[in-house]
Order: sequence, then structure tokens, then C-alpha cells
Amino acid sequence: MPSTKNPAIKKWIEQFLAHSPPRTKSVVMTLFGDAITPHGGEVWLGSLIELLAPFGISDRLVRTSVFRLAEEGWLDATREGRRSLYALNASSSSRFERAYQRVYAPSDRPWQGKWTLLFATSGGITAAQRSGLRKELLWEGFGMIAPAIFGHPSADPQVIGEILNRVGVRGTVFVCTASEAELVDGRPLSDLVEECWQLESVVADYEHYIERFASLPKLLNMKKMRLTRNRRS
Repeated sequence: MPSTKNPAIKKWIEQFLAHSPPRTKSVVMTLFGDAITPHGGEVWLGSLIELLAPFGISDRLVRTSVFRLAEEGWLDATREGRRSLYALNASSSSRFERAYQRVYAPSDRPWQGKWTLLFATSGGITAAQRSGLRKELLWEGFGMIAPAIFGHPSADPQVIGEILNRVGVRGTVFVCTASEAELVDGRPLSDLVEECWQLESVVADYEHYIERFASLPKLLNMKKMRLTRNRRS
């Protein structure tokens, strides 16, 4: 449990962790993407274990998560004696940067109504490659229209090329652009967006987040006010 002398904040943290226990792998990835990479980019495994211990994450869980992330190609490890130094590799760093831009940066690109469609229906793709491609595309914001068919409203061709190279399926999938047919009396594409991206679930998650954290600024402000009064007295 992170230490704090403020009983109200401590209680809030305890309730939050009890209601939403952190998933070790997600926490490790968030730390690397948002904190470690922008400030040096590397961390000793022992330091990572020490950092996550106050959150109730055990030594074993940290080691297991880091090992799996390295196996999946997200992290690179450098050994010095009995110690291991971990960092996001170049490919992972670029993916995190794009994810950061999607989450935090306002979109200033006007949409022309064109969709990028990718069909992974070729018989030359193995089941493992199809699964890997699916994970990569969903991470980059694609929606799954149907099994092995994915869509994106503004995909970067360079990013698609990187994904195909990484999964090993370049030249074996179909990629095209498409737009809504105005002369055909079909369902609006907005219905497809709702089905592929599950926006109702996203909205519910954001509303839950706002509700959960709504009281925290007030608690932090109260702590700040007490510190200010203590300095004056």
C-alpha cells in the first residue's frame, strides 16, 4: 500500500485497490510507457519489484509479467551478473507513442470518409499468424468487422506495413480503402462502428472512472491546504 499520512487519501486508496485490484502485466506496461521510457528508458528488475511492492504486487507476479512481456517482444533484457535491466525495445516504443497520441492528443485531421480494410482470409496465413495479426491490429485501433476482416477510419499505411512485417504476413493479406455507398439502401456505417468498437462499453468505463476519481481532487486539495497552513504556523 502506498504510504501517506493523510487518512482520507489512505482510505480512498485502500478502497480503490480492494475494488479494482491492479493487473500486474498492465501496471508494468503502463509504468514503462508513461514513466520509465520518458525518463531514461531502463529499469532494474529489482527496482521494479520494489516500486510495485506497495501496491500489493508480489515479487513473483512482477517477475512473471516481465518475463512474459519479454517473450512477447515488448521488452529487451540486458544481464549484468545476476541482475537484469529491462527496457521497451524500439518497436514497442513507437507503438506506445502512437497509443499515447491516440489517448491524449486532440485529433486535428479532417476525416475524408475513407476506411482502410484488411482481409486476413488467405490460406497462406497460419493460425498463429492470424492471432498475432489480430492482436496487433486491435492494439492499433482497428475494429474487427468479421473473423479475419478488420477496419480502421484513418490507418497509417506505414503502420500497417510495420505490423505486417512484424507478424510475418507481408504480401499474404488484402488491404484496400472503401467508403459508404450512397446509392444503396443499406444500414448506416455508424451501426457498424458501434458493433466493432463497443462504444457503449467505452462510455461506461469512462463514466465509472470519472465517478471513482471525482472525490480525489478534493482530498488532495484539502491536504495541500493543511500543508500550507502548517508552513505559515
